[in-house]
Amino acid sequence: MDDTERWEIEFKAKRDPVMQDLTTRGRVQEIIALIGASSAGGGWSRGQKGKTLSMSLAAWKDSAGVMHKGELVLMQDYPEEEVEEMEGVRDSIGAYSIFRMQVSIPDEKPADPEDYYRGLILEVRGECEDSDLENYANELQTPVVLKIKKLGTFTLDRSVNWYSSSTTTWMKKKVRLNLSLNGEDDLTPALDVAQALWADQEKWNTTILDYLATEMVELANDWVQEEDEEQTITEECLRSRVTLESISIDSDGSFEFWYEDDNIFGGHAIQVCCDLKDGPNHASIQG
Repeated sequence: MDDTERWEIEFKAKRDPVMQDLTTRGRVQEIIALIGASSAGGGWSRGQKGKTLSMSLAAWKDSAGVMHKGELVLMQDYPEEEVEEMEGVRDSIGAYSIFRMQVSIPDEKPADPEDYYRGLILEVRGECEDSDLENYANELQTPVVLKIKKLGTFTLDRSVNWYSSSTTTWMKKKVRLNLSLNGEDDLTPALDVAQALWADQEKWNTTILDYLATEMVELANDWVQEEDEEQTITEECLRSRVTLESISIDSDGSFEFWYEDDNIFGGHAIQVCCDLKDGPNHASIQG
């Protein structure tokens, strides 16, 4: 890496400790990148006025033409005066598109499979074609269906790396169940939690609803009394009005119950975060 390339990387990385770390470990090369199931994104840089372009690759070919499969997260910081340029680049990069880029990527992946393999974008050089990557993109877009006894039929959603089912029942009512894959694409940790929950549905249903009602009743009254000072929401009222819509289970064993609010909170979803050991531990409105 010459001095000019090093300066470019340090300039793009100086605002973010993660990027600063990649500055010392990365190797500059031109790659052909297959974007994953989600298009490129762009958010505000932490504590800064600029934005960060980010994208997750499903595969890429390195400068020697060797194809690598597996997730690689690429990032690039843009200062405030270049945000419009970043948004143009972001909007041009769709799911499963193929682009030529100059990047800085560490030769070694993180030891922990749960950690992201990250790299820096130095330049997006334009869309291109590559038959190997195109074939792999077609393969990735083939539906993957999994039937799990007592839980339903699941379809892999690669954009969020989880299996999702709308045929699952909880307390004899249909809900959506999402099971996340871990860093090694293993469903077992999330599935173990699901099976434990489904084996004791009544207990968990009561425990989580009771927690939601206790934690959210004060906020519920703040919301409804903005329009009608005489209206009062009790814990029992809150418990009876909300409707469970989905359950999402992460690979780390944590899980979330998501409820429809019956317009108590203006149509916001209610999220209750839990784990098997300690039960529910946080409730809030989202969206």
